[in-house]
Amino acid sequence: LLSGLLRCGACGGAYTMRSSDRLGCVSHREKGTCDNKRTITLVDLERRVLSGLKERLLAPELFAEFAEEYRAELQRIRTSHSERLTMVDRQLLNTLQRIDRIVNAIAEGTSSQALKAKLKNLEAEKNRLETEQRETAGIPEVVELHPNLPELYRLRVADLESTLRHSPV
Repeated sequence: LLSGLLRCGACGGAYTMRSSDRLGCVSHREKGTCDNKRTITLVDLERRVLSGLKERLLAPELFAEFAEEYRAELQRIRTSHSERLTMVDRQLLNTLQRIDRIVNAIAEGTSSQALKAKLKNLEAEKNRLETEQRETAGIPEVVELHPNLPELYRLRVADLESTLRHSPV
């Protein structure tokens, strides 16, 4: 579970298996350059680490902070999405009005190559904006936090040790 993550507090060297169930400083054992001769059983170390993780992860203020940040980000995404959709709608309306004016001018006999070119550009812009409008409108809503999420979170963290021990490596 903690392989490669453990370091000696005295020298910074790796803590590795010294026997089938104990860990110790590799610099002390192999090089003799560290005075730390303490060892710890793998079971005791894992129990301490997982206990500390569970204790910290289950702190109510930690989950409250997560929920607050999640809701703030959710609101930011919704606001940004809404602003973008409003801007695209406005641009599309403006483009449609400009197209109508050119079409009316052509229909009244004020046809010119410049008007036709402008109309072609505006129609391309209209198509682009309609595509963006569809894509922006199609963005799925971000899910609100479920009211029972704190309890589910607590159960998952409480079961952390069992989950880590039984997960495939």
